[in-house]
Amino acid sequence: MVLTGGEPCLAEGLGDYIKAIKGLGYQVKLDTNGSRPEVVADLLERQLVDYVALDLKTDPKNYPLEIGPEKATDGVWETIKVLKRLGKPHEYRTTVVSPFVNEDTIVAIAQAAKGPWPLYLQPFRKERVLNKDFLEKYPEQPGEEEIRAFRNLAGGYLPTIIRNDKENG
Repeated sequence: MVLTGGEPCLAEGLGDYIKAIKGLGYQVKLDTNGSRPEVVADLLERQLVDYVALDLKTDPKNYPLEIGPEKATDGVWETIKVLKRLGKPHEYRTTVVSPFVNEDTIVAIAQAAKGPWPLYLQPFRKERVLNKDFLEKYPEQPGEEEIRAFRNLAGGYLPTIIRNDKENG
C-alpha cells in the first residue's frame, strides 16, 4: 500500500493506521515531502514503513525562497539525514520544473542525497497544472535533452533515472 499526499506525515494517528495495514500483511510505501522528519524516523524505527520516496522540489537550501515555509528547509535536510542514518530502502524524486530546477539545483540535490539510493527525475506535465498562471509566468519548461543532461550531472553522486510519462502517470 502507498501512503501519499497531500502530506501523509501530517495525519494524526498515522502510525496506528499503518500498524493496522501491516497487520493485514501489506507492505507500506510512504511518499513524503520531508517536512516532518521526526514522523519519518519514528515510522522507520518502528518498522512500520518498508520504503520511502522523498520528493526534493529544489535545492533544499532554497525551499524558503521558492517552495514554502522556512521550516521546510530544516525538515528536508533532516529527513535526508534520517534516511541515510537508518539505511532503509528509499528513493528521491525531483519533478523537473522551471524555475525550481536547473543545473545548479540538480547538482545540489544530488550532493545532498549522495549515496546508493536512486534519484528519479520526472518530467513536468503541463496538462496537470492547477494554477494556469504558473504556465503564463514560466511557459518554457525543460525538455528531454535537458533532463538527460541533468541525469548526467546527478549521476556522479547517486544512481539517477529518468521516469517517462507512462511510469509517471
